[in-house]
Amino acid sequence: MNMAGERRVKEESMLIGGRNAVKEALASGAAVEMLYALEGAGHALEEEILSAAAAKGIPVKRVSKDKLNALYGSDRHQGIAAVLPPFRYAEVEDMLSEAEEKGEPPFVVVLDGIQEP
Repeated sequence: MNMAGERRVKEESMLIGGRNAVKEALASGAAVEMLYALEGAGHALEEEILSAAAAKGIPVKRVSKDKLNALYGSDRHQGIAAVLPPFRYAEVEDMLSEAEEKGEPPFVVVLDGIQEP
């Protein structure tokens, strides 16, 4: 990710892009730190996302297309991107222990290389 700009995304932070990805991050209760939105965009889903962010007190910075492309590292952001804290991985042993503590059978799905088309 190219981090040029006024507010740098912290090295350990994640930047996700796309209307549906950002909408789902907000709906899931993920700790979204900030949104970057394309200046002048008016897509209905984007307005819904910006309203949800405002309701949660998440800052939104309107940026140019060039700036958003540079932050995201490509032009595949659909006009919106969200900064999230680093992803926290869990060890399989921890998941199994947690299930045992809850008295539940363990249920683990391992996926690799999944991409949104």
